[in-house]
Amino acid sequence: MAGVTYVVGKILEIAAMLTLGVALLVYGFGEDNMNSELAWLLLGSLMFLAGYVLDVRIHPTSSSWTRRCRRWTASRPAGS
Repeated sequence: MAGVTYVVGKILEIAAMLTLGVALLVYGFGEDNMNSELAWLLLGSLMFLAGYVLDVRIHPTSSSWTRRCRRWTASRPAGS
């Protein structure tokens, strides 16, 4: 089950990035309807957040931010 959740999370993240890119291109250059653009951007953002939550829930140490923080903490001298 964890593998399926991880894959679904990654698929949602990728679909959201594509949705955001298409919405920015289509509505940024071609359309004048700001409400539609904002709706697509909101949809893409929510999809990405849902995918991110699924990804982090299954693999909490997989994010580069977590690895970077651990490296920084390990490189500091003790007591500082």
